[in-house]
Amino acid sequence: MKVHNMRRAFAAVTVMAMASLVAPATAQAHDWVISSVPAEGDALTEFPDEVELNFSAEPRPNFNTIAISDTDTQEVLFTGEPTLDGRLIHIDLPEDLDPGDGNYQVGFQITSSDGHSTRGQVGFSVEGASASAEADDQESDVEPLVEEDDSGIPGWAIGVGVGVVVLIVAVVAGVAAVTRKKG
Repeated sequence: MKVHNMRRAFAAVTVMAMASLVAPATAQAHDWVISSVPAEGDALTEFPDEVELNFSAEPRPNFNTIAISDTDTQEVLFTGEPTLDGRLIHIDLPEDLDPGDGNYQVGFQITSSDGHSTRGQVGFSVEGASASAEADDQESDVEPLVEEDDSGIPGWAIGVGVGVVVLIVAVVAGVAAVTRKKG
């Protein structure tokens, strides 16, 4: 009888270990930016002439948009549809787009590889030769990169929640398997 209980306990531990391996895989539900040009927080000496976003997986080729905004005035300076090359999204900015020194944001909305809409932003600043020491000391009001779906909940939060539920179900199933024979 003890050998039988040991087998059930081993089975329960195996189920829990497998569930803990599955939970991290579900933690990232949508694609996210792994690198960009300009990069988050970059302080440039001149306004960029292109934007590149490198994602964790290949976005789908539909409904993808990039917008450049002045974070100080909240004015949208440019909006366009980027080109896709695998995980890389690229867009050339118009030559006449040069708003000068300030804080800017590259906003994006893509269709993630899982089919869900994902939004986020990358902030940067332009501090030309005329920038004063005061401008160097100011903190940027740009929000950190956060991917969201249409519900407004960050993708990582949804994924972590799913992973926790899977882990709880696995633990309950393992405990039930161990205690079922005892009753």
